[in-house]
Amino acid sequence: MLRCSLTTGSSLFYFVYVEFLGAFKDAKLGPILVMEKMKENLRQFLEGHGDKDTLTVPEQLRISLEITEGVAFLHQLNPPMVHRDLNDKNVMFTFDGVAKIGDFGQSKLKQQLYLTTTQPGMVAFMPPEALRTGNCKYDESLDMFSLGVLMLEIGTQHHPNKGLEGIGTTPEVKRREADLGRMSHLHPLKPSILCCLRDDPKLRLKASELLVVLPVLFVVSLG
Repeated sequence: MLRCSLTTGSSLFYFVYVEFLGAFKDAKLGPILVMEKMKENLRQFLEGHGDKDTLTVPEQLRISLEITEGVAFLHQLNPPMVHRDLNDKNVMFTFDGVAKIGDFGQSKLKQQLYLTTTQPGMVAFMPPEALRTGNCKYDESLDMFSLGVLMLEIGTQHHPNKGLEGIGTTPEVKRREADLGRMSHLHPLKPSILCCLRDDPKLRLKASELLVVLPVLFVVSLG
């Protein structure tokens, strides 16, 4: 589902993205960007469902799919673009309930094999390799880890563990076992989440692979 556009250089790209509408220069404030008006971010959306347990599995799958569509588009660019800051405040909803990715301030085109900026995004959504000092190397798989955390949050309607203890030494699935324990083993998102949270970046799901799995799960969930 391709919903809106971003112009980079001479190319026009379409993907699930908070739309850039224009810009103007204010005499006092300087340049101001005008963006599509959004209803709320993912954190606010989930807080409205957390206590009520009203977010159905099909809705969880639909939201996860819409985010994945945006990530997959970024990763298939040449060179690939790594968002680097996927979190529950940078995923936003339109007034029609469509999930879109926003805030590309940390995004980078991957011109070389790896990116090396330490901790580009929120710690709760970052993989171990992005938090190492002195030897920080990562690629598109960083976004897939963040996407795994987002899907975990969507599946549980609870904010992910913010703790720093054990990062880089304790397996992430073990570090996040309390959050994972909130989900049934039969939840259709859980296997994909576990694959995205793998400590070895090479073993994580790719966005293109997840984009094959989620539509099937969504259709099946509708009965």
